[in-house]
Amino acid sequence: MERLNRVVEAGGRLLKAERVGGAGPGIAPAFLLTFDVGRLLIEVDSVAGRVHSVHIESAEEIPKDLELASEDEPWWRIMGCPLARVSAGDVGAQGLRLQFREDHDNPRIVALIPSGADVQVRLEPLAELH
Repeated sequence: MERLNRVVEAGGRLLKAERVGGAGPGIAPAFLLTFDVGRLLIEVDSVAGRVHSVHIESAEEIPKDLELASEDEPWWRIMGCPLARVSAGDVGAQGLRLQFREDHDNPRIVALIPSGADVQVRLEPLAELH
């Protein structure tokens, strides 16, 4: 969560979302999120069973089997939006919630939930914000 909070502090905007392999839209072994301030791989920690992020520092670390997810639900709704808040828990107990756009600017909440070894992604209703 620390890496995602750094994106929040930097005012990072989501430029691209890609899934690593996977069964299709909304679920994959991992998602590569490219922000204007860096890249993060979102995956499930195999030991703890929690969704976590890994900072991708070089092109050599980028997974090879990427598929564009930017046009899938819910990613297309938040392309170009700043990451405003990150919270853990209450999302499948081991997941993360990412809030794109500030509270006063029509925010969108994306839940990242472990589903076995995969990460499931869904758009949360605004009532789930806090």
